[in-house]
Amino acid sequence: MEYRIEIEEHGASRVVHTHLKGSMSAKERDVAAAAKIRKMKEGKITKAIWDIREAPLEYRLVGSHLVATHLPELGVTNKGLIAAIYAHNKEQHEHARLAAHNRGIYNSEYFPEIADAIQWLVSKD
Repeated sequence: MEYRIEIEEHGASRVVHTHLKGSMSAKERDVAAAAKIRKMKEGKITKAIWDIREAPLEYRLVGSHLVATHLPELGVTNKGLIAAIYAHNKEQHEHARLAAHNRGIYNSEYFPEIADAIQWLVSKD
């Protein structure tokens, strides 16, 4: 799996956009996520796109569940917003969203379309 991180402007919002490509293991996810969080902190940016449309997951549903329900422990504060964009593993992402919301974690959302993700992020100013 490979990834690249860019800072983009969407309206008045600065967004860290992480593009991931290739089958993704839990370890690779964690490395890329840590790099994304560092970039957010360095740039004092609170919004991120986690673009996994080209990165099918190689880990089980429980891996998605644990990440979605432990965002604060991973360094994502309540001020941080993450929009995940997916094309694969729909059930896994829908489960992660529901698990996070059931725990009162509303700063992450999952979208099949990038335009919807960007709209959600910029509406949260």
